[in-house]
Amino acid sequence: MSAVRYRVEFAGPRFITVERLGDPPGWSLRVDATEGLESLLPRGWVHALGDDLVLLFTEGEHTRTGAAYHHQIHRLTRDGRLLWSLHARTLGEPVLHDGYLLVPAAPIAARAPDEETPALQLQVRDPETGALLATFPIQAPSILRSAYRHAARALGARLSPAPHGVHVAVSAWFTGPLAPPRGAGAFDLLLKLD
Repeated sequence: MSAVRYRVEFAGPRFITVERLGDPPGWSLRVDATEGLESLLPRGWVHALGDDLVLLFTEGEHTRTGAAYHHQIHRLTRDGRLLWSLHARTLGEPVLHDGYLLVPAAPIAARAPDEETPALQLQVRDPETGALLATFPIQAPSILRSAYRHAARALGARLSPAPHGVHVAVSAWFTGPLAPPRGAGAFDLLLKLD
């Protein structure tokens, strides 16, 4: 990987600017991070998975509450173009594994009232198009499920490629009466991507 850095800056209402610094070619790209929602202040950060896979994560911070909304992932090309954008709230850094982009993300809400929403989901995406190829629900062990339901906004996942799949380490920031004792509650598993 070459000596390249990325700088993300606030560029007025709705927009952020991404700059590629270092080895040529340098470029600057302006991205609408809120899609016109004036009550949100744009913010973003870059995560590069090598020189050719650069991801920009954006969200809008509500001007009154400070809560984050409108989460998106954008794929930037090496020469500074926007290749694709999609809506997803990531819960950790994506990894590239066997030619697939693996994204730990917040689950989509349950469709039926009796359906249990998992703690998070692993999205398998095509890095060239952003297309969703598969999802794997990641459910907390039964003893932790009620605590994880209440920690929905404070989840995090760390992905590590393994020989027969991907290792997923999940943790959460628990507070209140439903919190597991002494910060316990992290779990991990090996997902086979077959």
